[in-house]
Amino acid sequence: MAHPVIATNFQADTNYGAGTAVQFGGNNEVTLATQQTTSIAGIVVADAQLLLNNTLTGPNVVAVATQGRVMCSIVGTAQQGDLITAGSGGFVQSIGQIYYNPDVTSGPSVGCVVGRAVSNSANGQVEVQLNIG
Repeated sequence: MAHPVIATNFQADTNYGAGTAVQFGGNNEVTLATQQTTSIAGIVVADAQLLLNNTLTGPNVVAVATQGRVMCSIVGTAQQGDLITAGSGGFVQSIGQIYYNPDVTSGPSVGCVVGRAVSNSANGQVEVQLNIG
């Protein structure tokens, strides 16, 4: 079942495949995400129900999802409900199920969260409900 996805076209350093995590920067607008970057832009998708900046042209235009459910390439594993952040090399990673605790100041940095795992990861992929930031 396809889920609605909102994405924006960006000029990338190269033509990244669907499921790749990208961050702002590089030689153009977006590049491969690095581990727990605070500059996460989103996840590259093959198609989106709402595509912003759809008139952008160039050699490496990629649609970057910021809202919706998408499949992501993951390093390691994730369980349903895990918090997902950028991993290295364009992958995402699970940092487990972190819940708000007012007595604890540690946790993911603002800007590095990709979203939450909707299901357990399998075969290097995980479905994520995006919540970029």
